[in-house]
Amino acid sequence: MSQSKKKIEDSRESLARAKLLKLESEDKWVFHGSPHKIEVFEPRQAYQYPKSKEEKIADGKPVVFASPSADIAIFMSIINVVNAPLGLQSWFGTDGEGKIKFKATKETIDQLHNSKGYVYIFDKTKFIPGSPLESLSYETVSPNDVTIVSEKDLPKNIEIRNF
Repeated sequence: MSQSKKKIEDSRESLARAKLLKLESEDKWVFHGSPHKIEVFEPRQAYQYPKSKEEKIADGKPVVFASPSADIAIFMSIINVVNAPLGLQSWFGTDGEGKIKFKATKETIDQLHNSKGYVYIFDKTKFIPGSPLESLSYETVSPNDVTIVSEKDLPKNIEIRNF
């Protein structure tokens, strides 16, 4: 493959990622990433694990989580226990300036071979803001659309590091 052709391929955004980022820019949608095909989303109980996987504490009421960030949904749809079955360590949050940051270990990233996931697109008006990065629905909701993504759609700014 010629250098110029490779450069063009490397600089192109996938159609799935471009679609999701365009929808994000409309500010009408929220996104949920999953490795599973889901028709209807029902509120589920979230848990905190302060010391170990055996010690779990209910975290708020059952809820459907989504995000106004397509990148967070893409990250969650690809970096998960289905696509990294040998164990994973990952994180996302914001820096001091509100910019979204992503982190994962090299061992986690190395497991992502031809991984795919689903990004579900919901009407933003069916959710309430939970934080700048998350939106919540305490009701059962159905997505307006779904987009299949792959590891090539992951945000480019994932920091590879040990935790």
